[in-house]
Amino acid sequence: MDDADPRAQVALQQLRVVPSGCMQRRGAGNLHIVGGDATGAYFAFCSTLAVYVYDASDFRLYRLLSTKDNLLGMAWFPQPRHAKYLAAVALDGRLVLWDVGTEEIAFEARLPSPSAPVAFQWNPLETPAIQLAVACTDHQVHLWTIDLETSAQSISKLLSKPTDSPMTVLRWNPQLRGMLAIGCESGAIGLHVLNRKALLLITREKKAGPKKAQGITDMQWDSLSNLYLLVAYRDGHSALWEVTEASGAQLHTFDKQGAGTNAIAWLPWAPGQFVTTNARSGILKVWNVSQPTPIEHLRVRSAGIFNLALLLDGRLLCAATDGSVGVYDVPKQQLEWASHPGHKETIFDVRYQPSNPDVLATCSHDGSVSVWNVVAMECLHQLQGQDAILYSLAWSPTQPHVLASASALGSVYLWDLLQGVSTVQMQHHKDAVYRVAWDARGGLATSSKDGSVVLAAENGDLVKRYVLPGPAFGCDWSPRGDGLLVVGSLDGLVRVFATQDPSLSPIRVLAAHEARVFHTVWYPGEQRSLLATSSDDTTVRVWSWPLAADAVVPYVTLQGHTSYVRALVWHTAPAPLLLSGSWDATIRVWDVDARCCRLVVTDHLADVYGLASHALTPCTFVSCSRDSTLRFWGLRTYESASTLLGTVLAVPGLPTVEEAFRRGSSVAGLANFFALLGRRSTKSMLIHAEDAIVGTFLEQARRLEAGLAKCRRPSKTTRLNKEEHLVQAAYAYLKAGDIERYCQIMVSVDQWEAALAAAPGVSYAFWKQLATEYAQHLAARQSERAVPFFLATRDVDLAAAVYQRRGQFEDAFVLAKAHQSLRPRVVEDAGPPSPRPTTRALLEATRAALAVKFTLQSEPVLAACCHLSVGQLPAAVDALLRGDQLELALVLLAAEGTSDATLVRWLIAKYEALGLLPLVLQLIGTLDPVAAKHETWLLCARQARRGRAKDLKAHLLDKVDLETELREALADDRPVDAVRIYLLLGDETEVRDVLGTAYECSQGFQVASIEVCEHLSASRVDWTTVLAFTGVLASFDAAALPLKQRASFLAIMAYVGAVRAMEAHFPVAVVSYLFHVVHAQCHGAAIRFPEADYCRGRDVDRLRILLAQLERTRASWSADLEARVAALGAYAASPSDKETRPIEAVVVPGANLPSAGQAKYPLRSLFTGQVIHGPAVKLEDDVSAISLEEAIMWGRVNVFSPLSTGEKIRVYQG
Repeated sequence: MDDADPRAQVALQQLRVVPSGCMQRRGAGNLHIVGGDATGAYFAFCSTLAVYVYDASDFRLYRLLSTKDNLLGMAWFPQPRHAKYLAAVALDGRLVLWDVGTEEIAFEARLPSPSAPVAFQWNPLETPAIQLAVACTDHQVHLWTIDLETSAQSISKLLSKPTDSPMTVLRWNPQLRGMLAIGCESGAIGLHVLNRKALLLITREKKAGPKKAQGITDMQWDSLSNLYLLVAYRDGHSALWEVTEASGAQLHTFDKQGAGTNAIAWLPWAPGQFVTTNARSGILKVWNVSQPTPIEHLRVRSAGIFNLALLLDGRLLCAATDGSVGVYDVPKQQLEWASHPGHKETIFDVRYQPSNPDVLATCSHDGSVSVWNVVAMECLHQLQGQDAILYSLAWSPTQPHVLASASALGSVYLWDLLQGVSTVQMQHHKDAVYRVAWDARGGLATSSKDGSVVLAAENGDLVKRYVLPGPAFGCDWSPRGDGLLVVGSLDGLVRVFATQDPSLSPIRVLAAHEARVFHTVWYPGEQRSLLATSSDDTTVRVWSWPLAADAVVPYVTLQGHTSYVRALVWHTAPAPLLLSGSWDATIRVWDVDARCCRLVVTDHLADVYGLASHALTPCTFVSCSRDSTLRFWGLRTYESASTLLGTVLAVPGLPTVEEAFRRGSSVAGLANFFALLGRRSTKSMLIHAEDAIVGTFLEQARRLEAGLAKCRRPSKTTRLNKEEHLVQAAYAYLKAGDIERYCQIMVSVDQWEAALAAAPGVSYAFWKQLATEYAQHLAARQSERAVPFFLATRDVDLAAAVYQRRGQFEDAFVLAKAHQSLRPRVVEDAGPPSPRPTTRALLEATRAALAVKFTLQSEPVLAACCHLSVGQLPAAVDALLRGDQLELALVLLAAEGTSDATLVRWLIAKYEALGLLPLVLQLIGTLDPVAAKHETWLLCARQARRGRAKDLKAHLLDKVDLETELREALADDRPVDAVRIYLLLGDETEVRDVLGTAYECSQGFQVASIEVCEHLSASRVDWTTVLAFTGVLASFDAAALPLKQRASFLAIMAYVGAVRAMEAHFPVAVVSYLFHVVHAQCHGAAIRFPEADYCRGRDVDRLRILLAQLERTRASWSADLEARVAALGAYAASPSDKETRPIEAVVVPGANLPSAGQAKYPLRSLFTGQVIHGPAVKLEDDVSAISLEEAIMWGRVNVFSPLSTGEKIRVYQG
């Protein structure tokens, strides 16, 4: 198959990234894991291999910085002037200074000491150069000094001699230049002062217990004073020290915390207040220096918090032991955002649950198994217990709640997710188990480093053992149910065993690889019998399994990887595709029949170990890697695109269309979208219809209550105590409108005040009943607090009785006398309250706000679901169009019985680029007859250049009829029709051969050019006519026009495109470059094209953008032009009552996702000069590039390339 053949086009687009969990190294301080920049715009956390940078306003992943080094941690530069700089320190002593904005390494160095770094911090007070202090295990502090002006850098020793005790923490005084506090393992504080050689040592009173428990875990200087230093100790004590250049004194000590203290931080909005955390609980303890005990306990997470950092706006960034990171607002007592608990080390395997494509499991070097809900991207279970590296896992084919995991210690555990425990523990191997595979009949196969392959029953019993001459790696069961088991081994051989036979010898030994065979995977489809194997020889072999037992097993070799090949997964298609992952950090897509690589993906940072797909969603893939991320991918092939649109155009029932999207699309939110469209409600929906949302929350509340009685044992990291369950249930009832049940539950957890505050929302009678019960509750304990509640309910005698029982008889008498003549002023309920004004606008606005969030997160289908849930069809369609989900928009409009010609034309352009011409003709057939005829003509003219006009089999008028139509169009002053016919009668070879004529296309352009320029020069532009002309001109071959005509042609198309882009509120970068093309073409070819004159009386926003573009050429302005621009500037600056609409850029799934490939081989946008994140489109020079989003927006308003070659922009090709 030729590469130019549209059937060879393959795209694999990254859609989602689940970041690695935050790093937590055993035995290390872990103080450099989280932090925020000096402007408050970004925050970051550190994994073992990378730094993840997030936007602090909307919590989007902004940057991923990695050099593949194992990291100790990272630190932002603390001053706004250089806030873009972030230092990453590796365990091997490599120091890297990142420019976060450009994702480039600005400086790098290596510590001269062979000892490992243990702590570091930037000097916050700027000197002529910036300085990073790094403490190492050699008891010395090294100073990395960087002069940003001269780019000079050096590393020097800070201390005159090493410290006596190992160092744990470094903290510069933010107000005294050169003062550095050094926390030590001994519990002492070392104080380095500028221009003093000797280190001042400040010691604490010796405490009972082991020496290691005395160590300092964290320190923080008070930002409001240069004297006070908070110190946290490993044994759970904390202390406030007064520190000067010459001495240190302990002012206060605080009660010991049994679980220890890992991190400490001042709260700047409350002088004297600070918080502490420990790794055993998810509770922040709030203290005041005036009190020895905590003044408040705030539960932030269910997992322990081992590190925290104060962001510029006062929020706390917390790192939890389950790998998650959260942003917590202390005054609001709200966890505003939290990442998903992720693996903290290499993820070795990933597998979908066979019966549910929305659930998958992963296993990792950190010894845990995580089970994920793909729809919500949340971790459902975290299973730990094997206490070893986990290499492989497999789901039971018959019990969806059971899975197996294999460890480096030779154990295989079967986990029951309903109970959260391992129910079977097997130990049939003496060394690491590299692969576990589950047969459809229930048998387990495990391959091990001990040189054996074991077959075991589900209860753990050993069934059979095959012995190999060396370690066994990958193994896989034949999908045909014939009991064939294929195994890869160290000797480079592939052995196939017939497990149903009593023989322990393989029935086939396949020899071709030159090094160990790691993975073996059967093709899952029934139409082909193929076997793929990956190897350390950097190749993939695909074997054609014969039907005859004695036949030769032919194979093909797929070469391209540059290191060991690991992961393999098949995509079932008429022409089978195979995906492979390698230690070279790439994923390759192979066309097996063509024996070639169709695509190389470079987004992972390190070795790709696992790839998986699900039979029900064959175009969705997930990969795992040594970079500890999970990445989700969408595969698009010629067959998948053809099947998808073909099904939509066939107008079958909604279930058939939904099935087609599930199999042919990969975008998130499809099930939710079709559930809303079909007016269904399911538990897995993220966005419910407005008429179902209340019932959903009530059901959630009931389940929270009822869940307390279940015997299910959730994993430790998600366990909540009884009171927390009930409070969550109460709030769910409250949100669902059941205020009375909320009050009852809050009373049951002894939160009476909260219940009383909400009770009037039920009725006065209900509040009075509740207040009386609370007063009686307090009175039973003889609490004076009962008195105001008795008085509020007019029970004066009971209030007086409280004082009597307390012996306060005089108070009782005064109260009785004072309230003797009081009369109730509260009117009992007279009936239901008057109806409130409609909340329709509030419902729509609330959903619209959530839709904006999903759009910014590159989740256009979920954004559309938000609008669809409240019946806002136009907004839902707009969300889909902004996400380039054209096919779904077509389905939505068809379901509502409407259509959109612009959408159809965008689909025509897309599927023509994909080479699916029969579907293009079907799309054209959905237009009205006149428009369909004209679109067919334009299609034929475009395809004639490619020699495919005859293949269309479209009805064309003959030469005589076309010439007659041309004369009539010219005579009737229908220039648009005339230009269209000129195009069809043009000089393309195939059209000339078919029609026997040789009209010049340039004649059509001359007509169009004159007409368009006249319209644009008019005082009021007829944009309908202008757009009609450019709609036809878009099908011309601009590259074939003479130079000056081509320049004029491209200037017209770019100018009209710029106007359309402004109408669509596209980003300035797109509009700006469209105007750049206008200027370049006009000046380059000396064409008079006074754009500024066309803006008179137009939209002021357009004029402002145009003036900004003209400003670039100010140096060449004439006096007249300068005066004209000044007048236009004054007009643009005049007040306007017109409401400003926000930018409405296209945001496709997977947009702006950081990638290792972008760091290694950065592509910069032609429009902005910035590195492209997410999918990119290379232009025809194969050097210039723009993002896919920019390409889509450009193509919607101007089909010709930004390079002005006359070629069309290729948005969807390749």
